[in-house]
Parts: sequence; C-alpha cells; structure tokens
Amino acid sequence: MASFRYRPLLLAMILAGFSTVLFGIFYLAANSLPSPESSRWSLCVWDCGWYRSIAERGYDRMPDPHRMDANYGFFPAFPIAVLLLMKAAGVSFVVAGMVLNALLSLLFCWVALNYRSELNLKDDAEASVFLAAFLLSPWSLYNHVPLTEMLFNVATLGTFVFWRRGNYGAAAVFGFVLTATRPTGIFLPLILAIELLYRERHRLIDLALRPDGRLRALAVMPLGLAAFIVFLYVRVGDPLAYVHIQEMGWAHIFVNPLAVLATALITTATTRYEAAAFLVASAALATGVSLRRIPLSLAAFAWLTPCIALLSSVDSQPRYALALFPLYLIVPAMSRLLQVALIVMMALGQAVLVYYWVQSAPWLV
Repeated sequence: MASFRYRPLLLAMILAGFSTVLFGIFYLAANSLPSPESSRWSLCVWDCGWYRSIAERGYDRMPDPHRMDANYGFFPAFPIAVLLLMKAAGVSFVVAGMVLNALLSLLFCWVALNYRSELNLKDDAEASVFLAAFLLSPWSLYNHVPLTEMLFNVATLGTFVFWRRGNYGAAAVFGFVLTATRPTGIFLPLILAIELLYRERHRLIDLALRPDGRLRALAVMPLGLAAFIVFLYVRVGDPLAYVHIQEMGWAHIFVNPLAVLATALITTATTRYEAAAFLVASAALATGVSLRRIPLSLAAFAWLTPCIALLSSVDSQPRYALALFPLYLIVPAMSRLLQVALIVMMALGQAVLVYYWVQSAPWLV
C-alpha cells in the first residue's frame, strides 16, 4: 500500500526534476555565447515583462500615452502566485516565476500519474511517455520561463480529471484558477456544461430543481474571470478593459480566421511556421480523438484555445497550440522506437528554442 501511494510522487519528481534540470542546462549552454550587454541573457522577454510589471507595481490605471498599451491586458492568477512567492522567499520575479513553474511541473506530473485513467493512459509507462513528450517538447520552453503556460496546463488538468472523478470541489478550485489565468480558460467549464447537459438531457428539469455538486462546481469555475472583470471596473472603469486594450495597444481586432490562416501561409517564413503550428495541432488532436487517445472535451478545449487567438492574428500560435498538454496524449499510441526518437528530437528542439528565446527572437513571441 505504501509503495503504491508514493510511486506516482516519485515518478513525478524524477520527470519534473529531469525536465527542469535539462532546461537549465540548455539555458547555460545558450549563455556560453556572449550577450550584447556582456551579461547573461534574460529569460524574461516578451509577455514576461508584462507579468513582471503586474507583480512588481500592480495593474495600470490607464494606457501608456505613447504606446497606448497597458498591463491589464493580462490576467492576474500567474502574477499573483509569483508575487506571493517573491514575498515569501525574498527573490526576484524571474527566480520566483521559474521556481513556481518547476513546482507546478511537479504537481502536473503527480496529478497525471495519479489519475492517468482519466486521460486514457493505461499504466505508468504510458503516463511517463506522455509526460516526457510534453515536458521535453520544444514548446515546453513556455512552461519553464515566467509565463502562464504551466499554470494554465495544471489548472486545465486539475479541472478535467477531478471533474471526471466526481471530486467537484477540487474541480471548482482548479476551474476558478483556470479562468483567472487566461480568458480562454472559460471554454473548459462551457464544454463540461454542454457535456453534462447532453448526458442529463432526459432529466434537465429535475437537475435544475435539485442542483447537485456538478452544477455548483460549474457555477464557481467562471468566477475567476468574473472577479477580474469586477476588478477592472473598479480599477479602470471598464469591465472589458482587457479586451479593449488588446484592440488599442496590439491591434487585435476580430477578423476572418480562415483569411488570417490563408494569408499567413503565403506571407513569410515566420507566419508560415505560426500557421503550421495551428494546423499540426489540429490534425494531431483530431487523430488523437479518432484513436480514443485524447478525450473529446480536452481535444475541443485544446483546439478552441488557439482558435480564439486566430480570430485576430496568427501571432503566438506555436505557444497557444503546441504548449498545451492534450496534444501529447497521442504519443503513447506510437511504437516504442518512434516514441524514443520523437522525444529525443523534441528535447534537442527545445535546446534550439531556448537559444533563440534568450535572444528575444520575434518568432517566439
């Protein structure tokens, strides 16, 4: 009994620890080349700077008068968690963010190993292959640097597996964090609600008259988003300020996503790479569902999340489409030789992306 209890935790520590150490090695290797300022390359580039500004000085009250942007375009769960760690340990934002993501990686691995059946994983071996593919993929770079990706993945995993296991209190907590991490987090509660309504379609009136733990959990999950909306109304005077500042500061306006995708495929090498990330992820998710390797609700969520970004731009599609964990549930279905070859190649790819990340390569935004 004791060995069964501690085995998932031990495996989680090995997998999460190895991926974190390997990322550190990749970063130190990138630092073997001199930086323009004769110092170490920074890990906090691009959107990381916005989260650091939130943690260090709080949310802006108005946009920058020159750039017309503001940090309230970014959701609060991650910077709040980093701030708490900064205060508790007395470390910088970057160190706190890296430590937080390392701890979240451990939590992710433990939950995935402990509740692998909810992810259609047959045993610890399949779960370990999935975790290795996810954590060592090139785009797991975003799960290590001080960005929201790992928190978003952990919150998604926790919401889904605890919902499936009937632990609706835990699912509600993870769902609350999920919707407070990114606006697209709201899609998972919506998908779970649709799934519930379809399953209980013959007793909807009874369910409405006698709401159970499932409905209460679904009611709690969107409150992370709702709380941020209320905060923005008090702080800025606009409950949808996070949408409006994206339009004003980053020119993110809704357009035809098919036109965005088609244009990206014929424009530059960078836009083709970003469009290819969405197309590859879509094909892999569809394949995983057809093979019954990826639960339909998780696949739908992992597809809708990058779709929303595609409504305005192809930018950051690799980050939105390829850094989400459901995609990698398909890897255990491959042959052992292909699994090993793919994981090794992806780990080498992560080394390459780390090198370009610390140089602030624009195609890694």
